[in-house]
Amino acid sequence: MNKKKIVTLAVALVIVGIAILLGTRLIPQEQITQLQTTPEEKTQPPVIQETTPIPENEVTREDFGHSVVTPQEAFTLIKKNKDNPNFVILDVRTPEEFAEGHIENAINIDYYMDERSNYTKNFRDEIGKLDRDKKYLVYCLADIRSSVTIDMMRHLGFQEVYDMSGGIVQWKAEELPVVE
Repeated sequence: MNKKKIVTLAVALVIVGIAILLGTRLIPQEQITQLQTTPEEKTQPPVIQETTPIPENEVTREDFGHSVVTPQEAFTLIKKNKDNPNFVILDVRTPEEFAEGHIENAINIDYYMDERSNYTKNFRDEIGKLDRDKKYLVYCLADIRSSVTIDMMRHLGFQEVYDMSGGIVQWKAEELPVVE
């Protein structure tokens, strides 16, 4: 197996682990109990309430320090911050993907730079060089690399970061403007 496949597999495993962690912490215990059935109960499907209020002690997505925004919300955020020097649009795709079309004024830091540079450059170090007090909108191709990047940024002390759901694929699907 080549290094790229190994790194891709490792990233996928980390994402699955995060999803499992988030899933177990975001589902209230009473819902988990409702889903557990004995063999005699399997004839009746479990009943889950349509809207379960989140108890005060439960963890929510906002507790992780970032917001997930739709492409339309991202577009609005970009327009509101058009002349704001403290607002940065960060594209974490490869330079080749970036050249195929990106959001206007986005900067590109290659998520895969570690292996693409034969490990002479480090993605985490490059992210760490950014100003932690600025506001960031982060996106990638389909929202996997950006999610990992957002978590990394939070651990590095960035205060205001937004993850665009669906990445550039969804942005283009909604016919929002791109620069080539």
